[in-house]
Amino acid sequence: VKANFGASNDLEIFHGSGHSFIVDTGTGNLNIKGSAAVKIQSAAGEDMFTANTDGSVELYHNNVKKFETSAAGGTFTGDLTVSDDLFMLSDAAVIHFGADSEVTLVHEHNEGLTIITEGTADTLTLLSNDDGTSAGPTFELRRNSTSPADNDGVGAIVWTSDNDAGQEFQAAIIKAQATDVSDGTE
Repeated sequence: VKANFGASNDLEIFHGSGHSFIVDTGTGNLNIKGSAAVKIQSAAGEDMFTANTDGSVELYHNNVKKFETSAAGGTFTGDLTVSDDLFMLSDAAVIHFGADSEVTLVHEHNEGLTIITEGTADTLTLLSNDDGTSAGPTFELRRNSTSPADNDGVGAIVWTSDNDAGQEFQAAIIKAQATDVSDGTE
């Protein structure tokens, strides 16, 4: 049995094959309005989805809030698995790590990535738990040029600091250069 609404019976409410349906068969939107919030709950009354008027939208898993939007963006609680690309489309994107954001990964336009940490602890540790005979961990600097030429610079490690006038200076540099890129005589 279907309950049909509208001049063209565009809205249908019915139960069939063990499921209940609300179907809009017309060309417009199916609008659900609430004066304070719109909620979707399980039959036991557990929250699944909440859209608050002029406020947040919340998604739940097993009655536990996992995602909430805000004026600043959104907050995700728990693990996040991304099975494809993850894009941060900002020339000033920052990823914060730690309860007090003591480590940040910063993208600056045309400058690459910068790891910033507070304090003097190790900023970056490469750790390998391999029990085999392979070398590890491996830190590789790779220049992947489409037109390699003799005397190309292929990488550098630069130690930079500030002087007592607040100006940057390079304290030490290790550079690698490919003097010959001919196959077999590199």
